[in-house]
Amino acid sequence: MSQEKRRFVAVLVCVCFVAVGASVALSETPPELIGMWNYSSLTAIKNGRPFGTVHFQPGQWTLRLNADGTYLTKGPLKSASPDSDGATGKYEVHKHEFDMMPDKGDHELKYNFKFEEDGKVLVLTDRDKGTIIEANRE
Repeated sequence: MSQEKRRFVAVLVCVCFVAVGASVALSETPPELIGMWNYSSLTAIKNGRPFGTVHFQPGQWTLRLNADGTYLTKGPLKSASPDSDGATGKYEVHKHEFDMMPDKGDHELKYNFKFEEDGKVLVLTDRDKGTIIEANRE
């Protein structure tokens, strides 16, 4: 086999590995995660123990997870831009890790997630601070 054919085969193999890796990463997102979630509570953690909980009304703070790996949040905090419709970004799922990368340069949010009540409640636990967010399926 000529040198040129070997390079072509090597490049083709690399492209196949990248494509397979990307499809595996996309398939890690459980279908039950996709859709609209209403945050119902946020519990702060201090020294490993719950420190205080804030409860939200339905629609007050929402998270929409799209199948294409993008998200939109609308919440009680005012956006830096008054004409903004909410915060947007991309997310990735790896087993039970859920990472959100905002479009506007905010820091990445890293959570562990689980479902409760037969998939009706999403529980996000901040991997850095321990803060717990509970959200209900809309």
